[in-house]
Amino acid sequence: ESPSMARTVLQWKAKCATTCNDGEIPHWTALAKLNSKVVELMKILSSDSESSSSSALYDHLATLPAKEWPNGGSPLVELHQTFQEIRNNLRAMGEAAGVPIEP
Repeated sequence: ESPSMARTVLQWKAKCATTCNDGEIPHWTALAKLNSKVVELMKILSSDSESSSSSALYDHLATLPAKEWPNGGSPLVELHQTFQEIRNNLRAMGEAAGVPIEP
């Protein structure tokens, strides 16, 4: 099923490329930017892992459900929020393409 879903999304993308304003494909461009943001946040988390204050914060966050995490203030929280944005964009792109990408 995945290959046919991917094929359908690529067909939708090709159609959008010719009909969308400014050549920008809805959700596709946003996903590319969000993926780059994930890479940057992972780099920050990797270099931040040695900090005792960050470690204490991450230990505290580990005891809470993500919906109870504070907004912002930490690369880990920002990473979680970015993944939520990615899921939302994948869901919207799937709806636009007519395939169930993300539940």
